[in-house]
Order: sequence, then C-alpha cells, then structure tokens
Amino acid sequence: MKRRKTTPTGRTNPRILILCDGLTEKNYFTALKQDPDHKRALAALSVDIMEAKKSEPLQIVEEAIKKQRKARQERNEYNHVWVVFDHDNRPSLLDAYKLAGANHISIAFSSIAYEYWYLLHFKQTAKVYPTAEPLIKDLEKHIANYRKGCQNDFVILKEKLPVAQQNAAWLKVQMQHHLDAGKHLTELNPFTDVDQLVSFLISIGSR
Repeated sequence: MKRRKTTPTGRTNPRILILCDGLTEKNYFTALKQDPDHKRALAALSVDIMEAKKSEPLQIVEEAIKKQRKARQERNEYNHVWVVFDHDNRPSLLDAYKLAGANHISIAFSSIAYEYWYLLHFKQTAKVYPTAEPLIKDLEKHIANYRKGCQNDFVILKEKLPVAQQNAAWLKVQMQHHLDAGKHLTELNPFTDVDQLVSFLISIGSR
C-alpha cells in the first residue's frame, strides 16, 4: 500500500487522487507532475493520477468514491479527490455533480471536450462546438497532427499556460449570465475549469 510522504519535520504531506475519464487527461496531468519546473515541489506530495475504468461521468465519480473509501479504510485517506471529465454529450452530468458534491469530490469539467482547455492556450474564444471533432480540427491549426493521448501535451502547451489561465477566466465571465439565469455549468457550451485543477496542483506543490 502506498503511504503518504512526510517532510523532514515529520509533517504529513497531502495525498491527492486525480481520476480522469481518458488517457489524454491522464497523460497531461502526469506530465505536469513530472515537469522539471514542478517535479521537485510535487514530488513531496502523494499524487495518484489514474484513468477511470469507465468513461461515463457518473461512473467515474462512483469509482472515485470507492477509491476514497478504500483509502480511508486503509488509514491512508486522500486529502483531495478530483475527477476530470468533459461534456461530450454524455448523460447524467448533473447527477455526477450532485454525487461528487455529496462526497467532497472536486470536478474539472470541459464543454464540449477537454481540448477546449488546449485551444485556450492559443486564443481567447467562446466559440460553440456541437461535438469534439470540429474543436479538434480547429486545435490542429495550432498543434499540427494533434492526436488524443499520443503526445506530451503539457510540454507542448507549457509556455502558453498563463495565456490559457487568463482566457479560461475570461470565458467564465462570458458565461456567467447563463449561471445567473439558473443554468447549471453542465449546460454551458463552451466552458472549462480545468485551469482550477492546474492552479491547485501548482499552488499546493509550492506550499
């Protein structure tokens, strides 16, 4: 069983679970964890980054709960649990959010697909995409021969991370009126808050 790490002073560092709905997301956060600029800080943490067994959001949250409970039973509980999934016209999105909230699980969500986060590294946009395919075609204008889960996306995008964070914040402002009108963020297109998980990892690693 993987035990959490301690500092030279004996303080136990946070243990974090990130459960992703696909290889693209898993590879991105694994590369962030291993990046030379962040590796030393994040190495002090216990960060488990995994690909979920199933891709439906509700099933991902259920799997995260099982891992959360198992870790607690083993007295090696997670301090923070995140799940990463996108809209991709999937069912039960709202149910996934309700279940996650009831179990203190955070969500990094993108609509219509995870690649919207990537696109924001290159441009400020609120363009609506009905499916992932046209979004990826637009992304290929910036990342030649882009293929899901087949390259180190974090390294490719790393230098533009501050731009992506600014554009993600801008996009949230553009979509706020929909939330004010009563819509849930799972109904928004476009949307992403992957930047919040990225910022969380970088900030907690630097503490």
